[in-house]
Amino acid sequence: MPLTRRTMMAGGAATLAAAKPRRLRDAGWVWEGFTFDAGVTPTIFGVGQGAEFFGLKKAVWQFVPNNELALDHLKRLDEVLLHVLRYEYKYTRIVKPDGRKADALYMDVVATAEAMTEETRNVVGLAAKYPNVTGGFFDDVLLSIRDGKLNPEQFHDLHRTLTSNRRLKLWTVVYTHELDAARWAPIKDSVDVVNLWVWNAKDLVNLDHDMDRCRAIFGNKPVNLGCYLRDYPGHRGVPMDLLKFQWERVAKYLGEGSISGYSILGTTLIDEHIEQARWVRDFIAHH
Repeated sequence: MPLTRRTMMAGGAATLAAAKPRRLRDAGWVWEGFTFDAGVTPTIFGVGQGAEFFGLKKAVWQFVPNNELALDHLKRLDEVLLHVLRYEYKYTRIVKPDGRKADALYMDVVATAEAMTEETRNVVGLAAKYPNVTGGFFDDVLLSIRDGKLNPEQFHDLHRTLTSNRRLKLWTVVYTHELDAARWAPIKDSVDVVNLWVWNAKDLVNLDHDMDRCRAIFGNKPVNLGCYLRDYPGHRGVPMDLLKFQWERVAKYLGEGSISGYSILGTTLIDEHIEQARWVRDFIAHH
């Protein structure tokens, strides 16, 4: 029988059910680091300032290099996750609507197995120097496998490399539209923390059902619920009614122990979606 939140709580899923309700500020992570998203204005916030804005002490460091310079800026935080993908910024030639040509900066993901292995080793090395580094973070893993950039055994190898430091856990992005047991079966044993995201804001209304589907696939693995400020498919901020719906669920799920925490994406979007960001900040402060 699929393991729903109700059966999970009644059936002795000790790792989750034993968790006591906490304040939201104790369970939250912020995606730090900047990127170039079409239609999004540059941010005024620097490294670690998103966590400060939301009143949180944990960060997912994304989109920019893993190095000591960054971690020196993040050392005041309680925990930091480092990506195992490598990001590079490059220029490309574009044609503007008026026909003029120009150079544009874009972010490229170096998603070869070799680059991922090198970056994972870099994370392990940095974790040895910075005790607040507690994990590695793998974004869009099923896309890498689908595109032939990584196979399941290589994913398991990455996990073994990362967890050679027993303090480190491998966090893996899972979208609700990817909740297909057959697709996850070859690699789920090496997923330590499920970072669950709803890509289309309109689908947030299905969150209770999707949480049950996630639990049926991943069992008692910790689930960290991703919370966007931006509805990327809609090229807008997450509509306020749907934003509030999700955050009411975050508080509920955390209270009952069915999630281990949540993540906000992120610092780079605060300026563009300040209404959403301020509302989330206030909600966290009062819960």
